[in-house]
Amino acid sequence: MTNLSDPTGSGDTTKATASRMDTSPDDNPFDVTAPDGAATGRRGFLKLGGLGVAVAAFAAACVQQVKVTDKMAQTGTIVPAPATSVPPFPGSAEMDATFALTAISLEKLLVETYDQVFTANWIGTASFVTAAKALRDQHEDHLPELETLARSLGQDPSAVNANQTVKEEEVDTSVDAIDADAGDKAKAEIDAVTLLILLEDTIAQMYAKAGGESTTRELRAQFSALGSTEARHYTVLAGMIGRPAAPFSFEHTAPAALTDEAWVDPNKPVKSTASTPGSTKPA
Repeated sequence: MTNLSDPTGSGDTTKATASRMDTSPDDNPFDVTAPDGAATGRRGFLKLGGLGVAVAAFAAACVQQVKVTDKMAQTGTIVPAPATSVPPFPGSAEMDATFALTAISLEKLLVETYDQVFTANWIGTASFVTAAKALRDQHEDHLPELETLARSLGQDPSAVNANQTVKEEEVDTSVDAIDADAGDKAKAEIDAVTLLILLEDTIAQMYAKAGGESTTRELRAQFSALGSTEARHYTVLAGMIGRPAAPFSFEHTAPAALTDEAWVDPNKPVKSTASTPGSTKPA
């Protein structure tokens, strides 16, 4: 019967080892060479590697775990808390109607002011007159589009007149100054174009605000397109009197160049399937 401890029958009771198993006596993992200078066996390297991992783990466990505090010691900078809340959207159906009606009032004011400038012959340069008349006609072309929009929101656009507040605050004072210098044609022309620039900037700001705070994608796109037209008007007029064609990279909106009294409130109940509570006057 074969002795399992000695499968060769040689009398050696050492247990059999698998072929290719490293049985060299390299118990010291730090002894990287054998006595004869040869590299240590795989078992030594495994021991060395295992010991390295153990030492690293032990060192990490011994390091004091520093908890991140609200204040960084190096700079004193307060670490901001992660933002998890979304600020409420400022728009509402009432504001949509306010934007539409206010736009109508400003477009009507622009048409009236251009007509006043032409009637008084404050702009004498022929090329300036041609360009200004084209701008005036575009304002008139905007009105049917805005009136349709207002009706879709349940409003009565026929009840909206030229914006009286802006007229008193911006137009009337400028007209008085131009009349006072009527004898100086060159100065009157510059002052008249400057007045038109002021109004174009005012309505462009209003459209920029409406393009960011209206409640639907379609309204935002519509108001933004109208605003880009007014910005081009600004550029054309600025070029007439040597002003920078683009004095700002993006159309500014705060406070949208309009006082509270200049905004036109809804004149009928607002029609909208997405109506939310909110002020009728944009912030």
